[in-house]
Amino acid sequence: MKRYAARTRYLSPEEEAQLLSALPAGIKRDAVAFLMDTGARVNEAPTLTWDDLKHHPKLDRVTFFRTKTMIPLANTSGLVRS
Repeated sequence: MKRYAARTRYLSPEEEAQLLSALPAGIKRDAVAFLMDTGARVNEAPTLTWDDLKHHPKLDRVTFFRTKTMIPLANTSGLVRS
């Protein structure tokens, strides 16, 4: 059986905009944007509390500390959309 190396692929800004524009405005679009911008898993996001986050004001970033792998998701930015 042939094995393929795993690869990580991110949506381009254009693909992300296209996906979000296809969703109706509201909580579902906001949830999809949050998941894409943070890398949080679908089952992690609803259970997050303020204690699970650390804000880095100088970097304008937030780090999640409680994840499935227990590895902080660093460099999470862009949480606020206009």
